[in-house]
Amino acid sequence: VAQQDITWAYGALFDSDIWGQIDSVIPASEVKQSIQELWIRPAIYETYRQHNIQRLNNIVPYATREGATTGLLLNDPNMVHQAVNFLDRLLTNENWLSDGIWYEESASYSDQASGNVLTTIDVVKKWVDPTDYTDTQFGIQLNNTDLAPRWPLINQFASFSSDKLIYPDGTTIPVNDSYGKKGSPQPLSIVNKGLKNIELPGLGYYALFQ
Repeated sequence: VAQQDITWAYGALFDSDIWGQIDSVIPASEVKQSIQELWIRPAIYETYRQHNIQRLNNIVPYATREGATTGLLLNDPNMVHQAVNFLDRLLTNENWLSDGIWYEESASYSDQASGNVLTTIDVVKKWVDPTDYTDTQFGIQLNNTDLAPRWPLINQFASFSSDKLIYPDGTTIPVNDSYGKKGSPQPLSIVNKGLKNIELPGLGYYALFQ
């Protein structure tokens, strides 16, 4: 089960009465607390640990999104702040090419990375640090904070989307993706958004429409 599915399910059931139906002997609050402390919270921190020991990739923004969301559910400031720290490391020129595409040079990976970064920022806007909490590790303060201005690089990747890498019939050009254009005996119709040159100097990909 993917972590994002676990987070979604736990959040959907957070205030429900399902916890009392799981075990007739153990109190509902104890069941919920056990699942939270033995599964939900450790899963996020283990995900963080794994990402901290490897090169950041397109999966990491999924972790920031789930980490920030779970931090809100569990009222865990460290979990939220670590998600923001991942964004600090993700949103650098080391990870984004000059034309706004993700460094792994795949249209789908780029959409995943940028979309999950923006979702994480939206989640963090809902967070307020407890009055007795001080972030001694990263020095971040959060109070319904819009962090978008913290990373000017967002404006750069906002200029790229997978729509920039399409054939004239609108299907995606599989640059470094594992899927490709499927052959068809019946050509697809040309679409207006496909009638353009493609000029992505950072990626090093050019296509001319004539």
